[in-house]
Amino acid sequence: MHVHLPHSFEYYDYLLGEPLQKDQELYRIEPSIDFINITVPFEVMNSNRMDLFIKDNFEVLSKRFYANSVEEVYETNVPVLGMSDKMVAVQHHGRYGTTFQFKDINQEVISYMIKIFNGFYHCVSKVEYSLDFYTADNGEFFSFLASSATLKHRKGEFTPQADFETTRYLSNVRNTRTMGGRIYIKEDKEGSPVRIEAKLGDKKISANGLRTIEKAVTVPPSVPFERYMFKKFNHEHYLRNTNVDNSFEDDFFQAMNSSAKCGGFTQAMKIAREHKISVGYYVEDHYFSGFFTALINEPIYETIYGAAV
Repeated sequence: MHVHLPHSFEYYDYLLGEPLQKDQELYRIEPSIDFINITVPFEVMNSNRMDLFIKDNFEVLSKRFYANSVEEVYETNVPVLGMSDKMVAVQHHGRYGTTFQFKDINQEVISYMIKIFNGFYHCVSKVEYSLDFYTADNGEFFSFLASSATLKHRKGEFTPQADFETTRYLSNVRNTRTMGGRIYIKEDKEGSPVRIEAKLGDKKISANGLRTIEKAVTVPPSVPFERYMFKKFNHEHYLRNTNVDNSFEDDFFQAMNSSAKCGGFTQAMKIAREHKISVGYYVEDHYFSGFFTALINEPIYETIYGAAV
């Protein structure tokens, strides 16, 4: 498996024409929820009650304090049917309350979450949703997505601290209060699928009525993934209306393949505007958009997790 990001319009036109052809058939798609954060106010769970709650419901592996003595961090196991799913509980004294992060969500973990939080106020504060794609060539499929994906209503700029060839950030997934997007090759999973990820922050969760565990795990995928778009710069149309500009081609792909300010299609379009090109005249939806829209309108999370609620 090799990632080949485009460095010329010739390869770009080939790459964006290939992803759903016969030799690039999508073998399967696996949706999942990577983690859920549950927050309990300090007024509901003070430090003493939190300690008792953790001891009663989890196996504590470690506990540490930050230097400023404001936060306590626990690393624990979740004793669900003999499973050992790591969970981190963070205590913010007097202000933010306690946040429990459950990872690698499945029906047993969901049932356990609902059980232990029943009886006192809690709310979902962050969720990460994923769609894993398995194709005949995951490296080429990632290259296509990294060169065509963008987000509606994207705000602000974000440059990741590290530059990974197999990751395309579409926004700031780390600190978002609304929705963050990322596409990458999941190399630590069998088959190394291409993962499309959507992380929802507290503002987006509240706006869509997902504060309960039951709502968060059965959400229509159109909610977390609705801002994803897949676009194509029509190079042939551009050439019919202008002279060849080699400097534009070089600048276009340097911006697209960079991680600075997320790179990708969005930054390539900024370069096009700097070259006085009417972007709206040459940009069109890629036909993968129609496939993706149909996919996220299926009740896939309810199908997987609904029995647990």
